[in-house]
Amino acid sequence: MVTGGGNGPYYLVRPKKETRLSIRYLLAILCYPVIEAMVNARSSHFRGDYYSHGKQFIAPLPVRMLNLDHEDEKITHDRIVGLANTLINISRRVQNATTPRVRVTFVRQREQLLEELFRDLDHMYGVDTELRRNITAAFAFNNDTERETA
Repeated sequence: MVTGGGNGPYYLVRPKKETRLSIRYLLAILCYPVIEAMVNARSSHFRGDYYSHGKQFIAPLPVRMLNLDHEDEKITHDRIVGLANTLINISRRVQNATTPRVRVTFVRQREQLLEELFRDLDHMYGVDTELRRNITAAFAFNNDTERETA
């Protein structure tokens, strides 16, 4: 059960059936700092660091529609979905880590996988990697507050 309406606080997203795109593909795009910066720039901001991810801010995002009947685009889709799946699994391992050392190992793996995913999305969207890194730093997107040292 989720609450919604107006400015949120939540908006549910799913791919249209006719696209055959994976929900994990959409998830990967929505966590991409360049796309998140677009939401942040258009969104209603509230006290603290919270800003709305309501429909009016998500719906106009430039989600790259891939034609899965074209081999190159299917490969791109499947690679992004694979990275998203791996990231979800690694994030679970971070949460369930039994020691700080194990946690740090999984956090580092997650950081490497995110960078790999973001480089793929940089290429797909024609974004310079340095620009994306600057956007990430400026908005503090995807910064891991759980970072620990070994």
